[in-house]
Amino acid sequence: MVVKASQRHFEDEEEHDEEVVLVAVTYVGDHQLYTDNAVRTQGYWPSYGGFTRGVTEVAFVPDRGLGYYENRADFDVEYSKEAIAGALLDRNYLAPDIFKSGAGGGEVKRRVLDRLGIESLQTTTDGIREQLKDVAGLDDSDIQDDETTLASKLAHPDDGYSRSQLKAAAETLREDADDITLSSSKNEFAEWLAGHAEMNQAELREVITGGGD
Repeated sequence: MVVKASQRHFEDEEEHDEEVVLVAVTYVGDHQLYTDNAVRTQGYWPSYGGFTRGVTEVAFVPDRGLGYYENRADFDVEYSKEAIAGALLDRNYLAPDIFKSGAGGGEVKRRVLDRLGIESLQTTTDGIREQLKDVAGLDDSDIQDDETTLASKLAHPDDGYSRSQLKAAAETLREDADDITLSSSKNEFAEWLAGHAEMNQAELREVITGGGD
């Protein structure tokens, strides 16, 4: 999962003392895909992408916009580090700009890890997922493996797709370059595509097969 953020919001926080809060927001309304410009103009959502019903998104949102979501019955808002870590685990793709171990990664990485209370990341994806599970208070029985299975199928050397096909599909579906870099590995593309929850598997495979050989 990509943690959505706006540098402009961070600058406003520094210059005008406007707190920016890491939240987990879920659209629970009637539409399968909810798009409304008000989520940006009133809720200050830091992305042009819509919300998929039942899919939790994690983002840095200015405090002045949080009432927009809190006062609506079709949105659920969670602030706890447990809920945020759980939401990150729900999507199999862990954005490397945040979850790559070692130094670097910028302000978003620093803020996310500070909020989660993670002082030092493990060096492997499995290790990082274990850290997130600890923060979320989950064990293995709580973690669904549907996306992991789908990612494995997409990247399977015999029955899956080539890296160029997965790359083309990711380029089609990504909102901007921060979602996933086009220099990613085949498995990283597969994991990111498997976490594209607004599409069913048939729709996802159609995008991939139309993306190149």
